Amino acid sequence: MNAYLMITGVTGGLGSAFAIDCARRGYNLYLTDRDERGEELAQFLRDKFGIEVQFRRCDLSSMDLRMELYETLKKEGRRF
Repeated sequence: MNAYLMITGVTGGLGSAFAIDCARRGYNLYLTDRDERGEELAQFLRDKFGIEVQFRRCDLSSMDLRMELYETLKKEGRRF
């Protein structure tokens, strides 16, 4: 299984800039944002840079949703 770099808030200015820069450098990405438009960015990065990109919609301001994300990542065995 490949290792991923996680970036949160990918539909915002800094988050999307970080994602594009890391994709350009060839990192596989695991992206999160509370806005579903993050999937559009994920697809763009897959197509443009040929990397693996996973996107999960998550509002990280919610403790319950953060824990759900954590449990999902643990179950999937993701490496960061």
